[in-house]
Amino acid sequence: MRKMSKWEFEEATTLEKTILTKLGQLYTSNPTSKEAQDLCDLHQKWIQFYWPTYSPEAHIQLVKMYTEDPRFTSYYDKVGQGATIFLYQAMKHYLHIES
Repeated sequence: MRKMSKWEFEEATTLEKTILTKLGQLYTSNPTSKEAQDLCDLHQKWIQFYWPTYSPEAHIQLVKMYTEDPRFTSYYDKVGQGATIFLYQAMKHYLHIES
């Protein structure tokens, strides 16, 4: 974050808020819907502010960790119980990962 410009930091912060708002609206819907996939696209853009080199494999492992670490689960589930699992399911579809 120290290497971010003011614009990058503000953009990342705005994306984070947008992601949480949309997640709160979508977490009870179909994770393969267009809206859920658009949410995943925003999450990917947000992650890329923090990771200089992006990989889908690392991204899905990160989101999987959200479901396993109570600190992250509580962060995403604050918009609704099950939101973290929804994000993980949507991201698996978005990144074309089977399981």
